[in-house]
Amino acid sequence: MRRAPRTIKQLQKVGLLHGLEGDEAWRLYDAVGRGAPITDLLRLYYAADGDAVESLWRRQSDAYAEAHKTERPSEVAQALLHAMPDIGSLKLTLSREALAVANDRHTVTVSQVVRHSRVRTRVHRVALTSPRHVVQAVNALLAHDDHPRRFVELACQRGLRVFVGLEAEAARTVLEWRATTHPDVEAMYAFACWDRAPSVRAVG
Repeated sequence: MRRAPRTIKQLQKVGLLHGLEGDEAWRLYDAVGRGAPITDLLRLYYAADGDAVESLWRRQSDAYAEAHKTERPSEVAQALLHAMPDIGSLKLTLSREALAVANDRHTVTVSQVVRHSRVRTRVHRVALTSPRHVVQAVNALLAHDDHPRRFVELACQRGLRVFVGLEAEAARTVLEWRATTHPDVEAMYAFACWDRAPSVRAVG
């Protein structure tokens, strides 16, 4: 049996593409083409040729989640639960001032302080509801539980957000490949809540 391509071996070292080897590895590698973004290879692998059960197993094995940038926070939360079931449960509550994301133990609120366009001394909070903000809130919950894996965002085609749950050392390796959306290690650590004890009140 042929050994898997080097790119796939590298991804497996950081905890992705579990069980992919031999001819199947080469088939997927050849399908996306040499030099293609790693997310092209990952998405093809997790699609599992349309086998829903196999796809779910692969996503959960690698803590892989994807969402279109226009998806509702509840849909993003569901994708994260499918990717990492040990999150437990998630409850989302949206108001004009904040998005609250909670599990059975903690609550994180996601909001931003903005100033009135004309009266600069008047400020108020608004909820942040993009997929990235939902994921960062879940990272804060994982940090509260001292979970070793956190979600980082991988660079992908326009309009799609791709996240994988990695341990810190593996995430740094992927960052060195320039395969994430994070500009540097400090930004990635802030997103993953590895840099500090997260606030139970606000993220963002």
